[in-house]
Amino acid sequence: MGMIVALLLAAAQPAAPAPAAAPDWRPIGQTRERNLYYDAAGIERGAEVVTVRVRTELIESPDASPRTVSRMEIRCAAAQLRVIETITYRPDGSIIGTDSVPEPFESIPAGSFVEIIHHAVC
Repeated sequence: MGMIVALLLAAAQPAAPAPAAAPDWRPIGQTRERNLYYDAAGIERGAEVVTVRVRTELIESPDASPRTVSRMEIRCAAAQLRVIETITYRPDGSIIGTDSVPEPFESIPAGSFVEIIHHAVC
């Protein structure tokens, strides 16, 4: 009877959460100074909002300069976006600073790199 109780107790324990997917940084374009990427593996889809991470790095020296990773929420149907968090990293991966004050939603400008992200994830 001890084995049955042990099996029942083990079955009642919640399963361990699945490990987060490794980032899949895909290029989405460039500005005059920066390369732009989005994390295809980290996209979270909700009923009205899609959350995606975007990374920027300097074109001239991507391995020797700071980079930023921003989490953005996109209202696909309304073509609106807001940044909910930005983390700036040193070249060694340590954090320089974090801004986690969500901005209000704004319309996505036509022809912008954000419009490219909108089309890629919505």
